[in-house]
Amino acid sequence: MAVQQAKNYTLRSKIKAAMMYPTVVFFAIIGLIGVISAFVLPKLLGFFTTLHAKLPISTRILLASSQFLVKYWAWILIFIIALVITVKVMGKFAKTRLIIHQIILKIPIFGKIGRNLNLAIFCRSLSSLLNSGVTIDQALHIVADTVTNDVYKQRITLVYHQVLQGLAMSDILAKDKHFPILLSRMARVGERSGKLSETLDYLADFYETEVDNVTKNLSTMLEPALLVFIGLVVGFVAMSIINPIYELTSKVGS
Repeated sequence: MAVQQAKNYTLRSKIKAAMMYPTVVFFAIIGLIGVISAFVLPKLLGFFTTLHAKLPISTRILLASSQFLVKYWAWILIFIIALVITVKVMGKFAKTRLIIHQIILKIPIFGKIGRNLNLAIFCRSLSSLLNSGVTIDQALHIVADTVTNDVYKQRITLVYHQVLQGLAMSDILAKDKHFPILLSRMARVGERSGKLSETLDYLADFYETEVDNVTKNLSTMLEPALLVFIGLVVGFVAMSIINPIYELTSKVGS
């Protein structure tokens, strides 16, 4: 179990490291928008106001957004802090934490990482306990507390209660959508051959590799999306500023 805990820590560390780049870029974009809104756009607003010119809708949206951010930045900050605190407090209650964990599993990419991470923990921990001579029902009861997502904690607990009633684990897993078909079929092979712990070890390696591959490619997958987003933001700001200036100079020239 100590080895499994070390592997779990390594997997979670890789996920955090993969998230570092997009997080830094995201906050850099927020900072850039804040600087433009606080220092650049107010001066342009004054300039455009003195000219009494009719501004394009994109420029009006940009200036209105800037005024809103400058005027209500403190309330926005308070709202964000309150939201973070609320989510953390809700996470301490079992029912709300379960809802949060259900939402996490539905998020593209991150849901897949969370699912494979918990499947890896489930398979590796169960294999280790079975190798140590722990019975399947006792092992499932213990493993339910080792997974990190409450959805899987709940599902494994249900598996535990059904195993106590005499059902085969593989049959239970096959009827549960939270466990892949590969897992239930391999578990059935392991049960019939008497090599369930070895089969679970193989599955744990497979799911750990899946987590590792996704986390390695996470930055690569998110980088194009972030670049497109940055390009759209910069392009919108640039066009909103340049268009009215160009129109004004054209009128003056004519």
